[in-house]
Amino acid sequence: MDENIIYLVKKHKDKMESVFKYISIVKDDEFSTKILHIAKDYYNDSLYFMDKHDYIRAFEALIISWSFINAGILNGSFKLPVDMLDYFII
Repeated sequence: MDENIIYLVKKHKDKMESVFKYISIVKDDEFSTKILHIAKDYYNDSLYFMDKHDYIRAFEALIISWSFINAGILNGSFKLPVDMLDYFII
């Protein structure tokens, strides 16, 4: 297995772990809650794949999780500390 993909998976796992510690829901509606739940599910899937040493699927799950969080930030559903926003496309 390419050491670079393992490094990237661990790096993004750590970043997403921090995101989930500090994220808050701004719009208290069903859509926002569901999007956050889906993002957490994909993050948890990535942990499962990491445990199985399936780093390609772990990376995919992390990126999908990141995408849901990014979309939630863009539509005003989620809020993160300002210093964490550079990880996202906003």
